[in-house]
Amino acid sequence: MHGRDRAVSRRSAARIFFRAALCASAAALCASCGRSDRQKAEETGEELWEVTAYCNCEKCCDWEKDAAGRPVWSKGPQKGKPKAVGVTASGRTARKGTVAADTRVLPLGTRLWVEGYGECSVDDRGGAIKGRHIDLWFPSHKEAKEWGRRMMPVRIIEKGGGK
Repeated sequence: MHGRDRAVSRRSAARIFFRAALCASAAALCASCGRSDRQKAEETGEELWEVTAYCNCEKCCDWEKDAAGRPVWSKGPQKGKPKAVGVTASGRTARKGTVAADTRVLPLGTRLWVEGYGECSVDDRGGAIKGRHIDLWFPSHKEAKEWGRRMMPVRIIEKGGGK
């Protein structure tokens, strides 16, 4: 082998070694990416929940306007009765951080952490919210629709004492 050929071989070997090292470190980093949401939840002490979104609008909260233009319940046993729009089951006004949940599973006042939303509190309940399902409040219907429906890890910070 001539001197030039040896230099090319060394450079090729160095490139191959560098690429192999790069691939190995990328594989190690991606090992955490390949985990399922369930695996991630188990590792962090979180639980996997169905997470949806709502706002104060008629579509999300089952209300309509009566003949006089006042908000009333549109279905269920309260149908036709006045509806206080934006007031939760706890009596608080819905705001960023308000969550509706099945209060048999998560009592009112329970504090949660939802990735991509932040810390929140169970202040509301909903007719369609059953079991391991929470509904996050958003200020607009557009934002609620953008959130959509997700299965994701949720961390319970502290159980509430409400009903």
